[in-house]
Amino acid sequence: MSNEDPKELHVLAAGLKPINTWFMLKCLQECREACGGMGYLACNRIAKMRNDEDISVTWEGDNRVLLQQVSTSLLKEFQQQFKGDKKFTGMLAFLRRQMNLEIRDKNPVTRSLRMEEHLLDFDFYRNALEYREARLLRELVNQLQENKHKGDFVAWNEAVDVVNALAMAHVERQVLEQFCLHVEKLHKNPLQPILHVLCSLFALSVIEEHMDWYLANLYFSTRKAKAVSSEINKLCGVLRPYAGKLVDGFGIPDGILQAPIAKSDYISQWADGATPANCPH
Repeated sequence: MSNEDPKELHVLAAGLKPINTWFMLKCLQECREACGGMGYLACNRIAKMRNDEDISVTWEGDNRVLLQQVSTSLLKEFQQQFKGDKKFTGMLAFLRRQMNLEIRDKNPVTRSLRMEEHLLDFDFYRNALEYREARLLRELVNQLQENKHKGDFVAWNEAVDVVNALAMAHVERQVLEQFCLHVEKLHKNPLQPILHVLCSLFALSVIEEHMDWYLANLYFSTRKAKAVSSEINKLCGVLRPYAGKLVDGFGIPDGILQAPIAKSDYISQWADGATPANCPH
């Protein structure tokens, strides 16, 4: 993405807001559940943050409206390929790209690869997310074309599920590409291995989240789908010893960590039958 293009920046911002706010709420819910009953305690602030941040998916731009802005922009960009004297060359370029994606990603060998080297390969992630975005864009174009006799408003509303999925796929690919790019730039840096694991965990988690789509479109074999889930579990185990240092890497000041559960001795105090300081009975 060009940093000098305000339109591209607007599209990226419109897509990042939904993906970040939904992810934030999901994380808070996971944290609350992972902490069991302690997650409900007011002093640990998780429930309060969950309630306070729930509105973020609506104000400063409703998430689903913003996603429609992203897909609208992608459609306009797609249509530009076929306007004026670019119509014929644009069609050829589009067909060539679609054919290359199908040949590259859906051959029997690729869709069944399960070795760890492949599952940790950045090109595998890029290809998978690029294919999903391209396929969803094509699906949206086809649906709008088939229903155009109903009018633009009705045709758009009937395809809104694909509209939202396309926008999310576009932003997820953009985030992944930047993640991979910056990890690759850290060649021989001691932090690169652990950041590679983080990037792989992010990419595989995105793929797993949309695994039903990949299986329905015959992108993966069922064995490869199982291998993806298994690799995610392995990566979580690899990251576990570094969790504390990774969190410390955000440089959050101690004064902000007001929740007792954020302190290392919190659990041991409960285990000993004592009520941690600053926490009501």
